[in-house]
Amino acid sequence: MIRIENVSKQIGSKMILENITLTVGKGEILGLIGPNGAGKTTLLSLLSTTEKVEDGEIWIGECSLRKNVKKARRKIGYVPQEIALYPSLSVFDNVTFWAKMLQIKQTKVTELVRLLQLDDFLHEKVDRLSGGYKRRVNIAVALLHEPEVLLMDEPTVGMDLYSKKDLLPFIKHVSKQGTTIVFTSHDVDEMLYLADRIAMLEQGKLIFDGSVDQAKKEIAILQGLNS
Repeated sequence: MIRIENVSKQIGSKMILENITLTVGKGEILGLIGPNGAGKTTLLSLLSTTEKVEDGEIWIGECSLRKNVKKARRKIGYVPQEIALYPSLSVFDNVTFWAKMLQIKQTKVTELVRLLQLDDFLHEKVDRLSGGYKRRVNIAVALLHEPEVLLMDEPTVGMDLYSKKDLLPFIKHVSKQGTTIVFTSHDVDEMLYLADRIAMLEQGKLIFDGSVDQAKKEIAILQGLNS
């Protein structure tokens, strides 16, 4: 579902990503790890089309991000690290606004609100929500158009253990419906629970790509989760 071939990204004189080649299958969950500054967020930005692919090629399904970016965007849902919502609007107004923009039926809004357990907060302003519930609203917005690919940068950052316990099975559920997921995390337990495969970046280079079981055998890989 995702194919990355020989992708590099340079900002000024600094090489952020260097010759990355990676594939992710339909319905697969790829955990992307590495120390701060390794290039994880930059790679997600390229995948989400918020950064332009200039060196190498990325495909989302059959769509090249260099040639068919508008078509590819319809296949992508993106949950950035920063909360991307209107803080002065209610949960309902935020989700409904994006549903109308995307011409999504209200039944889909109702379904996501229920699945993400937001029913009791519908009329609460976003800026009054906890970090964990803001994340849930962000994820609801990203899933409105039923994307084939869901990209999440630190999706549980700021969440308490109770919120994580509810959210992680939901993410698994989304993948079982056929959605391909790429996410970053520094949480060992979260990575081992969610991911089917783990890819590790270090100084912009891909230094590991393998199953969770293979990653468990690599002490350096597990150390990288906590970097």
